[in-house]
Amino acid sequence: MVAKMLKAKFKIKIWTSADAGLYRQLLKTTLRKPVGLVPGSTTSAGLGIDQPQLNDVGVTSVVVWSVTPLMNPLVESGGRGAWTAECELLEYRQPIPALPKPSQTIPVKKTPAPTAQDAADVEIQKLSQVFGQAGSTLATQLSGGPKP
Repeated sequence: MVAKMLKAKFKIKIWTSADAGLYRQLLKTTLRKPVGLVPGSTTSAGLGIDQPQLNDVGVTSVVVWSVTPLMNPLVESGGRGAWTAECELLEYRQPIPALPKPSQTIPVKKTPAPTAQDAADVEIQKLSQVFGQAGSTLATQLSGGPKP
């Protein structure tokens, strides 16, 4: 069973307009593409991340799940406070390769014919054979056939 991938949510606060410009550049480049292609191949890779809390749980590569634009502090707080945004990252793992197509099949075992299920059934089968033979002998004698 494969464990669910971890989703990390970050709240971003930016206090200067210069940093806000840098965040906007990240939105146009790194945070726009969910998965990067490895140059010269057909494989993909997530974004490497070195964040202590994620490293504690073994997450070193992520893809972008969702991002929000910067919210202007002028609208919400009358010009005071930080620009705010949110970014959700999803843990990235290499795909698990599918099993190859089988090269042979296992033959189906034939089920044996049903037999007596218990000792009583075995006894009934034996008596049926004895009485069946005795009955046919008696019928032959009563019909005037050959006598034993």
